[in-house]
Amino acid sequence: MSVSATDPSGSSGLTYTWTTTGSPPAAVSYSANGTNAAQSSTATFSQAGSYRFQVTVSDPSGHIASSSVTVIVNQTLTWIIVSPGSITVPAGGQEQFRGSAYDQFGSLMSSQPALSWSVKSGVGTVVSTSGLYTAPRSAGTATVLATSGGVAGTTSVTVSAPATVSASATFSLVSAWSTGFQAGITITNSGTTPISNWILQFNFAATITSIWNATFASHTGTQYVIHNAGYNSTIAPGHSVSFGFLGSPGGIPASPMNYVLNDTPIKATVPPSSPLSATVKFAEVDDWGTGFTGNLTITNTGASAIIGWTLSFIFAVSISSIWNASIVSHPGSKYVIENASYNAIIQPGQSVTIGFNASPGKPPSGPTDYVLNGVNIG
Repeated sequence: MSVSATDPSGSSGLTYTWTTTGSPPAAVSYSANGTNAAQSSTATFSQAGSYRFQVTVSDPSGHIASSSVTVIVNQTLTWIIVSPGSITVPAGGQEQFRGSAYDQFGSLMSSQPALSWSVKSGVGTVVSTSGLYTAPRSAGTATVLATSGGVAGTTSVTVSAPATVSASATFSLVSAWSTGFQAGITITNSGTTPISNWILQFNFAATITSIWNATFASHTGTQYVIHNAGYNSTIAPGHSVSFGFLGSPGGIPASPMNYVLNDTPIKATVPPSSPLSATVKFAEVDDWGTGFTGNLTITNTGASAIIGWTLSFIFAVSISSIWNASIVSHPGSKYVIENASYNAIIQPGQSVTIGFNASPGKPPSGPTDYVLNGVNIG
C-alpha cells in the first residue's frame, strides 16, 4: 500500500503510520511502519476477510492528515486434505473418502468446492462425484486423488488379502402357486474367519421378481449376482445370513446351481428333513343318489415341508372330475393323483384339500391304502 502527502517543509520529514480500524479478522504486519519509508509498505495477512486501513501522516511540527482504504482479502483454494488417510480396506470392501478444501492461510474454505475423484494409481475404483472407493477382491495398493481447480489432494489405500472363504448355500422353497413362488437362500460361514461384504453368484432358471435382505447387482441370462443389504454384510464364523425372494413362473422351480461366494465356489446343501409324516381324511360333501362329491384332505404332521406330492389310494368308484389335483393313472380301483402347481408344497402343520365328483352315489366306505410319496400312511 502507498500514500502521497505534501508538506511546506518537504516530504522527507513526514512520518507515515498504518493501522487497522474497526474489527479486523486478524492482525496485520507491515514491512515498514511509523517511519518516512512507510510511505510505501507491504501488508501481510494471516486470515481472509475485510480490512479497513487508516494511514496517518505527521510532520515535525505535529500537524497530521489521514486517509482510509478498504482491502478485501479473498480465500484462495490452496490445499485439499483427503480423509481418512493411509487406510487399509479389506478385499472387496468399500471406503467413503471425503475432501476438505483450505485457503492460503490454512483455514477451511467457507464455501467448499465440488471435488472430482479418481484412482491416480493402483487398484480399485472410486465414484468420481462422491469419493466412494471400492476395493477389488485381491490384495494391492492405490492412490486416491481429489482435485478442484488445479489443486489436488491424495490418500493412500492398502487392500488386504482376502480371507479364505469356507461356506455353503442352502436353497429352501417356502410356497408355490400357479403364477409364482416364494423361496430363500441361506449362506452359512463354516470357516474360522468372518466373511465381509459378501457377494453371491449362482445360476437359476427361474426369474426373481423381488428380493429382501439383499440387493440385485446383475442378472444376465440365468446368472444372478446378489449383494448383501449392508446391515448383514458380515457373516461371523459359524453363523448364517438369509435372504428371500419371489419368482416366476409358478410351481416348483429347479434349485439354483454353481454358487460362488466372494469369487470362491462354495457347495450347495439341502435343508435337513425329517421322515414324511402325514394323514389323509375323506369327507363326503354331497350325494344325489347316482353320484357324490367328496374331499380328500392331506395334512403334513411331520417337521419338514412336503415339496411336491403324489398320492395313491384304492377306491371302488368312478371319479369323473377332480380339482386341486390331477389324476396320473387309474388302473382298476387304484387311483394315483398329483399336486397342482399352486399346492405342491405342504408346510408342517398345513393341509391341502382335493375335491372330486364320482359315481355311484352313497359309497359304502371311503378310500383305503393311502400311499403319499411312496410312504404308506394307512
